[in-house]
Amino acid sequence: MFTIGLNGGIGSGKSSVRDFLKAKGAQVIDADIIGQEMYTTGSTAWQKIIHQFGEGILQPDRRIDRKKLGELVFADPEALEKLNSILHPLMYLEIKNNLKKMRTKGTPVAVLEAAILIEAGWGSLVDEVWLVVAPASEVEKRLAARSGLTPQQVKARLSSQMSDVERKQYANAIIENDGTIENLRAKLELLWKEKIEKRGPLIRDARN
Repeated sequence: MFTIGLNGGIGSGKSSVRDFLKAKGAQVIDADIIGQEMYTTGSTAWQKIIHQFGEGILQPDRRIDRKKLGELVFADPEALEKLNSILHPLMYLEIKNNLKKMRTKGTPVAVLEAAILIEAGWGSLVDEVWLVVAPASEVEKRLAARSGLTPQQVKARLSSQMSDVERKQYANAIIENDGTIENLRAKLELLWKEKIEKRGPLIRDARN
């Protein structure tokens, strides 16, 4: 199984690249979804988060108020580091287990979509890192449009993550998402042929 680590900051366009790879037959693991599952009431992560940050972040039904927690950690690097130290190891184990199941089933191509792939130290789980980058001005517009965040909140989230300059040091392929969706797909077609199809019939027939 060939495993791609799909990396890039929020608003870079990873979802568009993921959808392309999925249409090609790749099986996708979305780290965001796994991260959301960590907050399930009563889970190991839930218990550790409450122990660390207190019950003030809970809603009346005992679910974690993600908005309140987000406001807390994105304004305080130390608090964010504490949250990540709880979530990332547990997410790693879940992702590793999912990849093992895919490998057992004979999955030709797997994609781990994770904005925090490098920061969390998950590089050992993938064969190559494909990095999606986009102009900063475009990223800010996308985030403001889809999330309803204020400009200050957008900047806080962007400043809390690794820069593209740092990410590029770990990338095997850099995907510049600086044009139309058609332009992006053309770049991805070339990358698929270069990186995937050349690996043999098993990879080429991922859709079958």
